[in-house]
Amino acid sequence: MPFRPIMQYLRTLFGLPSTQSWVNEYKSGRTNAIQSMFFHEKPVEELYDSEKDPWNVNNLADDPAYTEVLERMLSLST
Repeated sequence: MPFRPIMQYLRTLFGLPSTQSWVNEYKSGRTNAIQSMFFHEKPVEELYDSEKDPWNVNNLADDPAYTEVLERMLSLST
């Protein structure tokens, strides 16, 4: 469901002072790209190198160097 934000709304999570602080910082434009990504819509396709990027921060789905890998992974899901 790419139309949903990466960080889903959970009342208990968003009720925490730390999360509220994060939301306020995001809305004020004081978060960096990684901190902000949780408030953005999910990409349609996601592909990560779990060994080099264990936190799954750098989505490689649009990287031409990984086109073959993405196509292979997509063929496995059908």
